[in-house]
Amino acid sequence: MNQACGYELAPLTKGSQNGSFWTGGSPLRIISKRKLREFWEEHTDAEDPLLDWYNVTRKSSWQNLAGVRRSFRRADPVGDCTVFNIKGNDYRLITVIRYKVQRVYTLHVLTHKEYDKEKWKDDCSC
Repeated sequence: MNQACGYELAPLTKGSQNGSFWTGGSPLRIISKRKLREFWEEHTDAEDPLLDWYNVTRKSSWQNLAGVRRSFRRADPVGDCTVFNIKGNDYRLITVIRYKVQRVYTLHVLTHKEYDKEKWKDDCSC
């Protein structure tokens, strides 16, 4: 297995979201919330956890993965992407974070079953 792309991700617990960690720089811009909304319209139990992620992220000003992990302890790099567990081990949010321009691109929100198929890895240079 590819070390950068083939490891198991640890679950992110709600208690690991310790505030916004905004450092006075430009807050992150999330592109786009629409993908989150489309997912929670189909999976209603994902709405609150996705909104929690969205609200923490949009108030943050991450400069690197260490900054991300201050907000989401178990965020994991996979290729060019950063993967977040949503609602424990039920859903995965696949993003690309561009720290210099303070942008987070939401690529996929997946059920664990969809995530395990690994088709999303093509978008992460894996």
